[in-house]
Amino acid sequence: MRTLYRSMEKEDADMLLSVMEPTFRDKLEEALGGYLDTFFEYVFQFAPDDVSFDIPKLDTRVDGDRATVTLLEGTVTYTDEEGEKVTEELTEGEQLVFELVRVDGKWYLSADYLEELGFDLDQLKKQVVMLDNMSIWDTDQDDTDTAGDGTLAENEEMAAVESAMLDFVYQNAESGRDYVITGLLVRGDEAVGIAVCTNVETENVPVVMRRGPAGWYGVDFGTDIPLPAWFRDEMAEVEEAMLAAAYANAAEGLELEVTRVAIRGREAVGVLVCTNQRLEDVPIIMRRGSRGWYIVDFGTGIDLPAWYLPQAY
Repeated sequence: MRTLYRSMEKEDADMLLSVMEPTFRDKLEEALGGYLDTFFEYVFQFAPDDVSFDIPKLDTRVDGDRATVTLLEGTVTYTDEEGEKVTEELTEGEQLVFELVRVDGKWYLSADYLEELGFDLDQLKKQVVMLDNMSIWDTDQDDTDTAGDGTLAENEEMAAVESAMLDFVYQNAESGRDYVITGLLVRGDEAVGIAVCTNVETENVPVVMRRGPAGWYGVDFGTDIPLPAWFRDEMAEVEEAMLAAAYANAAEGLELEVTRVAIRGREAVGVLVCTNQRLEDVPIIMRRGSRGWYIVDFGTGIDLPAWYLPQAY
């Protein structure tokens, strides 16, 4: 079991494969093929670079060619996002129990145990293809000045832009109407948002803002206003990424289009519609990383972000 933890410290794919039952390892390699490296990049990207494990005490119980190993004492140490060294007990909460099998005199994590952990090979191939297409393991922030799901400064700016945008909307809208800002994207000293009326059925209204010496101020408001080229480019990029993710996971022969797309900071939501078969519409959630937009989730039963109002698009 210490080899398993060492493989996580070293980010060593071969070492991790070596602890898996050979029949399962063969099936994994066959199922993933050329995507095997992608799978391990995804696995290791969640571990901090300096992660280390200390496993002083295990309890091993052998029954023929089967065994269970229970972690009795163990810690994990790493540097957190604040730059502080953190040590946590691995034995807190539910007890960690591993199931092993002996093959040709050597012990491995059993195939049954790995499948119980969620290694569904059919689903895993689809997920890894999606990860490879959308670079989901690359979650570094880029230097686009977007707000939301980013740094504290970006989120604070998001709130400032949204407040100024609502003031501008109410100054120009008909009295008696209530608005919220759903989509909102900031680029440098310019921002574009979508104002949605919540008490009167009417079209959504784009709003363009700029930042001056005194803060954010309104530039234009209306359904037919010209939108900045960078905003139109970003929308096109999101729609393209959504379609790429959809086709990577859809059955062959389906023709898809993306509708009801909205972007808020580093997050985007759209709805996939099949145009050549009568199928249920499917929401899709994307996020922007340093290498572009990648898929977070899609499906008819997923939870949509609170800011996204499906009825408004």
